[in-house]
Amino acid sequence: MPTRHSAHVSVRCDLRLGPTRSRPGRSSAARTSDTRPSSEASPEDWLLLTGQPSTVACDSNNTYDLPVNRRRFLTRAGLIVGGGLAGAGSSAGVEEYRLRENIATSGHAVGRYRPAGLASTTITYRAPTNAPIVALTFDDGPSDRYTDRLLNILDGLDIPATFFLIGEHVLRYPSLAQRVAERHEIGNHTWTHPNMSLASAPTATSELSLAAKAIFTVTGRLPIAFRPPYGAFSGATAMVATGLGYPIVLWDFEFNQHGESAAANLERMVRATRPGSIILGHDGGTLNCEVVVEVLPPLIDGIRTRGFRFVALSDLLVAGRDSTSPGHPNDAAPIV
Repeated sequence: MPTRHSAHVSVRCDLRLGPTRSRPGRSSAARTSDTRPSSEASPEDWLLLTGQPSTVACDSNNTYDLPVNRRRFLTRAGLIVGGGLAGAGSSAGVEEYRLRENIATSGHAVGRYRPAGLASTTITYRAPTNAPIVALTFDDGPSDRYTDRLLNILDGLDIPATFFLIGEHVLRYPSLAQRVAERHEIGNHTWTHPNMSLASAPTATSELSLAAKAIFTVTGRLPIAFRPPYGAFSGATAMVATGLGYPIVLWDFEFNQHGESAAANLERMVRATRPGSIILGHDGGTLNCEVVVEVLPPLIDGIRTRGFRFVALSDLLVAGRDSTSPGHPNDAAPIV
């Protein structure tokens, strides 16, 4: 049966299991901020922040199923007859059940993998501050095609940034990673850049630890924060990242690297900037990073003209924690 799409949750009918729920997501071929929580603003505000319409097609790679009752599953699959397992296909049916059961439980943020003393965690989209400060961040590097070019721009304009590096890429391009570390902060963007939305605690531990080891070995610096690829992560991933001491940092708005023109990116992003904004771009991967290189200089000028100052991400996070003004930290409407 056809998939029904919405901006939040789409429902897919499985002939044997009945309705299952599917989250819209981002594939490696098309990374966009696809999901818009119900607490956020209008579709017009969503378009301003992302350059994308709020209703998108879901990614089958991000489909997940609700917990399945074993007997109900096997009965609907035709594998229980008269109270017992049917012979033909029973092995395949049981294996499919086990797979679905594992998917339903793999992201648990509780249990034996919870780090001792872990009390709470936070997820930062922007810093809750009224100070006119913002932070630039870049994902998926280092790359031999774009990282040097962005560093030349940033260093020429004396702008700090944070680069969320992929561990494998750090080992592939160690000199670029070292150049990043000379003047900018480094974040952990996992070892292999997988979708972490269903990651178990052991998988998350491996991805984050291997990346951190590669970054420290090559640069002598430790990552200051964690950003999950595609902005997708399981409860277990959040638990592990917090246990390793990482703030979990997402973004307020981003470059549209899926076809929006440089002029449209520039106009939208300058208007979207507000106190505490965390801006996302990419310096590697499969996206169109040329638009980032083209737009970055006038974007910096435009944001500065509006009275904002660029700071390191760690300083922005501290300003958010230390802010004495209550402000409106969860006000989803951008300042324009």
